[in-house]
Amino acid sequence: DELLRTVGAAVQPLLPPDAITARLNGDEFAIVFPLARHETGSVEEISTRVLRRVTAPFELGGRMLQVGSYVGIASAQACDIALPDLLRRADIALERARSARAARPTTGWRRH
Repeated sequence: DELLRTVGAAVQPLLPPDAITARLNGDEFAIVFPLARHETGSVEEISTRVLRRVTAPFELGGRMLQVGSYVGIASAQACDIALPDLLRRADIALERARSARAARPTTGWRRH
């Protein structure tokens, strides 16, 4: 639990102010935030910064810990998709990243 709180605190400053973060299950988290159509490149930039920060070593209780991580990205126009569908698409992208052992954000579904 302490590691999750530490990682969460380290990631928060990297996110847009209106980002929502949520724990989906044991080791999966979602970050949702709105972007204007011309800002879509920001998703990859933010995801890369988050991935780098999460995989950097953390010190807890005098011990150095390192976490492995993968990122799946999905984007769509807000009026075109319900949040559960967007999360499902991000989960598909995440599984692709895991399967490929990709150490970079992996884009799955994109509707614009």
